[in-house]
Amino acid sequence: MKDIAHDEAMASVFREDPEYAKVFVQKLLENGKPSEIEVAIRQLDGEAKKLLENRLKQLPNEKIQ
Repeated sequence: MKDIAHDEAMASVFREDPEYAKVFVQKLLENGKPSEIEVAIRQLDGEAKKLLENRLKQLPNEKIQ
C-alpha cells in the first residue's frame, strides 16, 4: 500500500464529506489559531479556502515559541 501525505489524506476526507468540511471550517472561523488555519488552507480548496485565507489576514501574527 502506498503512503500518502497527511494533507492529501485530509483533502480527500473533505472532498468525500462536504458536511464535515463545512463544520470544520465553521469551527476554525470561530476560534482557530493562525497555525491551524494555515494547515487547513493547504488541505481545502474553493470557497472554504478563500474564507480561511481572509480570516487568517484578520488575525494577529502568532508567536512561535
